[in-house]
Amino acid sequence: MTAELANFSHSRADGGKPRLHPCGAVPFAALQPLWRGSLATWLPPVIEDGVDHASTMDSDAELASRLLVFAERQHPDLPRVVSLTELEPLQAESLASEWSRSLFYRLVVPVLSVLVLTGRLLSYRLHWTPDQSVAGLQLPHGGLPQSLLWASALSVGRMTLTSDASVDDLAEQEQSLTAASLSWWLEQELLPRMLQLERVAGCRSRILWCTLATYWRWWLQSAELTACLATLSSDQAPLAKSRYAQALEFIELASLPISALYEPTRLLQLGRNPLYQPLRLRTSGGQPVWVRRVCCQRYQLPGLALCSYCPLVQAPALRRRGVSS
Repeated sequence: MTAELANFSHSRADGGKPRLHPCGAVPFAALQPLWRGSLATWLPPVIEDGVDHASTMDSDAELASRLLVFAERQHPDLPRVVSLTELEPLQAESLASEWSRSLFYRLVVPVLSVLVLTGRLLSYRLHWTPDQSVAGLQLPHGGLPQSLLWASALSVGRMTLTSDASVDDLAEQEQSLTAASLSWWLEQELLPRMLQLERVAGCRSRILWCTLATYWRWWLQSAELTACLATLSSDQAPLAKSRYAQALEFIELASLPISALYEPTRLLQLGRNPLYQPLRLRTSGGQPVWVRRVCCQRYQLPGLALCSYCPLVQAPALRRRGVSS
């Protein structure tokens, strides 16, 4: 651990926000079994390994270009335009919302899988298909262990990891580490993407957060991930199950958890948890059904219908008024 800590640092960029420099990360080969095992169908392909990078974000102009190419190739019935501003506002919003599906799916599945099963937080760069949807990930390494990510907090005694700690103590510590890691990922990696889509395409962030949280909930409850949890060894399973429980609870919290591992002024710029309860339980035909909190607006695109779990299916009058939820 000492050698790893020597290679770890936080620095501040983008208006003083802490950024992760995972130079103490484990070799990527440690994660290869995940991509070859039962999760292989769902985990995105690894496009390239061993490539470091300084930024994972496109510029606004690059994002706008991606959305226009996506519109031309995937939605040819939309008007041909040279700028997103030439589209009707609802069309631009629904285009960005539909494009974001591949983005969120390709992020949620690997990041949550690696975090739950191995306790590591991935660093990545996105790889794009010719139609500018997300094809997979470029990974420079196999992820940073949570205990290394929050090493500065551990080192000053805010949390004590000892060899004689009980299983329950270790599980509680692992949940705290996971809460801190998820909050970090939410604010430092996901929030900038939401704000950029809102800025570039006028897509309301609450629509995007709901899509992300829906994928989050779906994947954590997937048969593939729960099956992998069941195959872990007796020494790995208790901590993995603690991480899993924390990740699932994360989207049921109205407020983001305040971890003892970081100063609240460094994180938690969000006033509430934007992932909170993406689905609501309603009754349809006398049967309980799960319904999205917010409509994704995909039906505004030519040829696309309402999703089966759309709130507008339960309240069709809202559709006539153009209200999302």
